[in-house]
This record gives sequence, structure tokens and C-alpha cells, in this order.
Amino acid sequence: MSYTGISIREVLGKLNVQTNGWFLPQVQRQYVWGARHESEDYVCLLLDSLLKRYPIGGIVLWDTDQKVPYHEFVGDYAPGKFSHQVDEGLWGLQKALVYDGQLRLQTLFTVLRHRFNGRVLHYDLLFNQLVAVMSVN
Repeated sequence: MSYTGISIREVLGKLNVQTNGWFLPQVQRQYVWGARHESEDYVCLLLDSLLKRYPIGGIVLWDTDQKVPYHEFVGDYAPGKFSHQVDEGLWGLQKALVYDGQLRLQTLFTVLRHRFNGRVLHYDLLFNQLVAVMSVN
């Protein structure tokens, strides 16, 4: 077992890539984080943790070329939109299956590369909650 640090950019470059890409094993449940909370609060908290350089946990991968059913990460997320299983003819390709970290990876993939609930999320790096509260009062 090995542990390797990797940037968000590198991770996003591996998701759904045909050769040596990262995918979700068919046994993984579908992504429900956004639908369950019906807001972007948890998305923003994840991004906030990253910007503050807080650890967000590890990712558990299984590198394999075994013939295992798997599916791709969802691009544009919307409640009720689920990922589709990859064609059986591709199951034997070299890949890494994500067994832990799906919610974090799916969230980052969606908000940084695609749309979340039909919107492009905007994260204001200069936002200061204390200043915003004081200006409202």
C-alpha cells in the first residue's frame, strides 16, 4: 500500500479518462450529496476547506485491469441524474476504481469542470463574512 499526494488538477485530469483513468465500481452507490441537502452549502464547505489547506481525507483506489463493471463520474449534476455503466467491452482496460472518496471527487469534478444543479458555481475568494454582516446591519 502506498500513499501519494496529488493536486486537484491532477485528480480532475484522471476522472473518466479512457486509459488509466479513475472510475467508480458498479457496487458504489450513486452520488446523492447535492440532492440530499438541496443546496450548495456542503459544496462551499468543501471548497472552503481546500482553500484553508485543511485535510479533506484520503482516496482509496484499486488499480486493476480485471474485468470489473464500472461507471463514470457524472459531468453536469442534477438531482436524479445518475452515471451510466461503461460498456462491457471496456471493463478489462487498465483503470483505478474509487472505493472511498466518491462524494468529494464527484463534487469537485462537477463544480470545477461542469454544472451543479444547472448552474456554474462562483466562489468569491475575497469574500469576508464579517464585512458582509457589518454592511447589512
